[in-house]
Amino acid sequence: MPIETDIPIPLIPYGRGKRGMKYPWDKLEPQQSYSEACRSYEEPKNTQQRLLTSARMYGKKSGKTFTSRTFDGGARIWRVT
Repeated sequence: MPIETDIPIPLIPYGRGKRGMKYPWDKLEPQQSYSEACRSYEEPKNTQQRLLTSARMYGKKSGKTFTSRTFDGGARIWRVT
């Protein structure tokens, strides 16, 4: 078996495999946003925390940044860069 050099390592896609991503972070362009209503047992701050944690984890791997705000009954996440 020959030894080879200069073969690039393929990137591992971020997400949930065949099911795809739970949230559309990969589809958001800068200044676009995604909102989600609170679940029946959640407060807006909990919804915001759940979404922003997911967005920031995606952002660490992709180099994108996000910010969030709560609104009456839910939360919204914006892609900043």
